[in-house]
Amino acid sequence: MWIAENEIIVLKSPGLGSTYPCNINCLWIIHTSNDDFKIFVEINWLYIDKNSRLLLGNGGNPQDDGSVYASLRGSLSPGTGYVSSNSTIWIALHTDSCLGNNPADNDNGYFELNITDVNGTGIHNYIIHLCGPLQ
Repeated sequence: MWIAENEIIVLKSPGLGSTYPCNINCLWIIHTSNDDFKIFVEINWLYIDKNSRLLLGNGGNPQDDGSVYASLRGSLSPGTGYVSSNSTIWIALHTDSCLGNNPADNDNGYFELNITDVNGTGIHNYIIHLCGPLQ
């Protein structure tokens, strides 16, 4: 998917309007239009339960543990932002298993992020690679 210049991507957790599902992995890889630009991720709202995590990483390889530059859990204030060190980032959501049928036992969360490049010329090549049950 190509995004027009100066456009902001709004990335929402699966099922937003409610909490995200239990026991899933989601991965997004985002690249700017210029290899010299960096990517800015700003939180609109975020609550990640204690047994799940939202990771931000530099580059296109989420298997590289050294590429993680933010591991998010709990609540963060709107406007909190993170800048990548290069022109490609990955964002991964790993959720925990549900504990039972009682919604009160399943403290899942939600998020909404604004994503743009630091230079304000737009994000291109926005790819969702995976969002499904844990294997």
